[in-house]
Amino acid sequence: MTGFAEFYTPWGFIPANDNVKPPPASHYHHNVDKLPLIVALSGVAGSGKSTVAEYLQDIHGYTRVRFAGPLKAAMAALGLSAKQIEGDLKEVPCDLLCGHTPRYAMQTIGTEWGRNIIGEEFWTGLWRAAANAVIEDGGRVVVDDCRFPNEAATVRKMGGDIYRIIGRGGLAGAHESERMDFIPDIVISNESDILALYSKVDEALVRWG
Repeated sequence: MTGFAEFYTPWGFIPANDNVKPPPASHYHHNVDKLPLIVALSGVAGSGKSTVAEYLQDIHGYTRVRFAGPLKAAMAALGLSAKQIEGDLKEVPCDLLCGHTPRYAMQTIGTEWGRNIIGEEFWTGLWRAAANAVIEDGGRVVVDDCRFPNEAATVRKMGGDIYRIIGRGGLAGAHESERMDFIPDIVISNESDILALYSKVDEALVRWG
């Protein structure tokens, strides 16, 4: 079982999804003061959001803070494994969830309970507090699960940019959380190799500075 703290700090466990390593940090010469404080990533499942988030962490020093971080931490506390929460077991029915899949549990708890019953700004409020803590400590934030218009609005109010990742055969779901009814600041096509994706991300960062 993966521990609660592993998911909660910094809100999210992301398994590596590509064996290609980015170039070393010394390869880049961006002025860190000119990088956006917040980069939010949106896109359908499989489009490459986690890959971009890892790149921003490893090369540009961003800290990942996810809207669904507390929810995933709760799933870990219930006894679900990293593969069930983030990996290839997410779509497999689980006895702990009375035969439902982890994806179904997270979607319904996150949307039907968290947004529709507790309040639309429930998750954004938690995220904003965590993101502000990183920024106040001199850091920058990447969030790789921006799905709802109010999440996008929160990012923009805090001075962030929203990148929509498309391509890679990503699959759009029918659930409300998969609609992404908002316009991104930049669209990044991920239809080539991973180094091309990294280059496009760098181009997006440069436009900000």
